[in-house]
Amino acid sequence: MPTPRPTCQIRHALCLVAALLAGCGRPSEAPTVATLLPQARPLPAVTLQGSDGLPFLLTHLKGHPTLVFFGFTSCPDLCPTTLTTLAQASRQWEDLPSKQQPHILFVSVDPLRDTAATLAAYAQHFGPHVEAVTGDLATLQRLAAAFGALFALPQETDPSRSYSVTHSSQVYLLNRAGQFVAVFSPPHDADSIALDVRRIMILQGERP
Repeated sequence: MPTPRPTCQIRHALCLVAALLAGCGRPSEAPTVATLLPQARPLPAVTLQGSDGLPFLLTHLKGHPTLVFFGFTSCPDLCPTTLTTLAQASRQWEDLPSKQQPHILFVSVDPLRDTAATLAAYAQHFGPHVEAVTGDLATLQRLAAAFGALFALPQETDPSRSYSVTHSSQVYLLNRAGQFVAVFSPPHDADSIALDVRRIMILQGERP
């Protein structure tokens, strides 16, 4: 499913919000990097596995914005680089009340190697707002399809051997209701993401 394009009205609205934030002392020169969906989309009711080994429901994401990224812990460059960028962006939200601060959800699409213990250790590298989950392949495919994300495992996967997983590089934003509202396409920039999340929260009626 192709990623929806923002309308001119949406781009104009983002510019207006950028001006509002600039008037509050926020940098107005940061580029708009988000693609807003025409309307918020609910996500399927899937059950994932958390890094504590317990079931993880998407309803757990309600109450705060969430940035979602699909990848795998053995990824040599894209995943750690993207999560580091998101962690850097998260430091710019520390002025918000803790319940309003955006969280980061890393969804591993390599469930054979990425056990709960592996995910827990991996998430710790990127800060307290990062949570890592995985699931069975059918569940992961259903969730990825809801975002328009893609991933592909090799035909033969042996956890004891090295292999790579192809996956999308976009970051997906959920609002406080747990609905999919925007896409961030690479190259990712921490300052731009941090500012655009604030813009989108305002547009969604969720003024930080």
